[in-house]
Amino acid sequence: AGATVTSAKLKMYVANGSSISGTLLSVDGAWSESTITWNSAPALGSFLADLSNPATVGQWPEADVTSFITADGLYDFYVTSSSSDDARYNSSEAASNLPTLTIDYSL
Repeated sequence: AGATVTSAKLKMYVANGSSISGTLLSVDGAWSESTITWNSAPALGSFLADLSNPATVGQWPEADVTSFITADGLYDFYVTSSSSDDARYNSSEAASNLPTLTIDYSL
């Protein structure tokens, strides 16, 4: 509270590689992890970043999300791709190599 975000970076571990890794989008609308279904999923939001191509297993692509993280709060991200050759990133349910959001700020 009372701080200005100077940098925000999202890193996700690549668990399965692909020649096309995808796009990072914001999420429009509220949702709950315990009740979400395919039919109740919120709409896709605005473009945030292209993820590195190719998605190489064992790497940690980093997306600059500074323009999206503007104040205290909860932020949701959506990874999508137009390719059927998917890349998989570890989520919060993974046993290790969890995604990280690093925020730098000034007071």
